[in-house]
Amino acid sequence: MDDLDAQRSAMMAEIDAGFRRFTAFLAALDDADLTGPTDAAGWTAKDHVAHLTAWAGSMIAVLDGRPRWEAIGVTPEVWQTITDTYDVINAAIQARHRDTLPAEVRTDFDGTHRALVARIESMATADLVRPYVHFQPWATGRDDPLYGYLLGNTVGHYDEHRGYVEEMVSARPT
Repeated sequence: MDDLDAQRSAMMAEIDAGFRRFTAFLAALDDADLTGPTDAAGWTAKDHVAHLTAWAGSMIAVLDGRPRWEAIGVTPEVWQTITDTYDVINAAIQARHRDTLPAEVRTDFDGTHRALVARIESMATADLVRPYVHFQPWATGRDDPLYGYLLGNTVGHYDEHRGYVEEMVSARPT
């Protein structure tokens, strides 16, 4: 096994472990946990899961050479706000999924993650180290390797938001 194959195996193992951590945590939450408590931004746990789904889904668009804003469901103008803040995009994601049922949010998260992993597994190993801009030519200056974006929009994001949801749910009165 060469270095790139080892790096790919390590990335896939890390993504899988992060997914398993998040889904084990999510499985312990009931619908009241998902829709009841809110954080300082007014997000429920369900909002956090929908958010993770949207961003993971945007990576499928990247791999397919489609603009991420299309997958997330925002205009190119809204997407451009990413240079200053993620807040505008994230608010659009939250608004779009406000009425989505908890069961659907769980199913969408699982399906999107699995679709992304299948898409990554179908790629040549060498593509994972190509610069992000190779897949999104309009993202000038984004020369860091694709695998960093894949990790950031899966395991890194899952772990980050698990912490937010844990804090929110643990503060819920029993």
